[in-house]
Amino acid sequence: VSDRVSRLWLHRAFDVFRLAEGAARSEAISFISHIDRVKQLFWRAVVPFFFYRLEARYARWRSAQKATYDRAWSGSDWKDGGYATMMERHGTFWNKVETREEWSINKH
Repeated sequence: VSDRVSRLWLHRAFDVFRLAEGAARSEAISFISHIDRVKQLFWRAVVPFFFYRLEARYARWRSAQKATYDRAWSGSDWKDGGYATMMERHGTFWNKVETREEWSINKH
């Protein structure tokens, strides 16, 4: 009789442990599911928003850089900027002039 009782007691104890294990597993799955949701939110919302803001900032910086370059390249009337300096140094096949004062843009 004592063997049967001890076996029954152990069997019931293991059932309790299995039940506790099932509850813990359920809790862990719930926690992991929560972490997965946070990870999905991060990758689907936070990261794209960060790169959107980064790209927008880069576009503003690039636009300002281009405006500065365009002003330096064209000068005030195309005779005192980088384009005129390049034409003075290297000239052009179609519009050869000796001085800046003689040079004018071909208007088409």
